[in-house]
Amino acid sequence: MNVNAHVPQAWWERLRWTRHGFFAGVILGVVMGWLFHGVISFVFRFGLILLLLLPLLVIGWLWLRSSRGGQLGDPAGNQRQVVTWSSHRVTPPERFEPAGPIVDVPVAPVRRSEPREAPMREDFGSRTSARDSIPTDVERELQELKRQQERGR
Repeated sequence: MNVNAHVPQAWWERLRWTRHGFFAGVILGVVMGWLFHGVISFVFRFGLILLLLLPLLVIGWLWLRSSRGGQLGDPAGNQRQVVTWSSHRVTPPERFEPAGPIVDVPVAPVRRSEPREAPMREDFGSRTSARDSIPTDVERELQELKRQQERGR
């Protein structure tokens, strides 16, 4: 079978340098592969051994961890001690408890329903709604704190 009969002559000339480049690349690849076959085989062997030994290492680690479960110094042991926050609370010497009573502000009542739309009013030359003048829960608490602070003076 003649290969040249199926390929037009113009293509042989057009692909001439492509064929030379392909064969030069094949020859260069064979030479470089032969020079570095030791490094490539080392990486391949190391990766294959690591891939095969990794499940065994994980199984061994889990078995070792589960077999030492109750020994001292092992945080994964089954012996657990309940510790409360007050048993570990240590007040540093520079921070003492307050001498006076702690004043607590009562919580503002929670609104159970959504308020109706407030009527519009005109003050100070601009249109604002009456809702803008209603203090929020935070503002009420702030005002209550200010009143208590003034009473204490």
